[in-house]
Amino acid sequence: MPTLADKGYTGLDDQNFATPWKGRDKPEPQKDQNRLQARLRAPGERGFAELKKWRILRRLRCSTHRATDIVRAITVINHTG
Repeated sequence: MPTLADKGYTGLDDQNFATPWKGRDKPEPQKDQNRLQARLRAPGERGFAELKKWRILRRLRCSTHRATDIVRAITVINHTG
């Protein structure tokens, strides 16, 4: 399954990671690919950044099922107020 990865995964020989092109003065197709990848990764990056604001998740010691319920509650609270 292809995976969108950040520049930290550049250099892996695995064909399953799509990493952005590095460097300046890239050809237009590479710039387009980087823009598309950034657009696809942005919602997930924003979601994780939002969850990191909630300090309750830093010391969470419970089952994964309960953690999922807590994360869902946080997102509801975040988007209603």
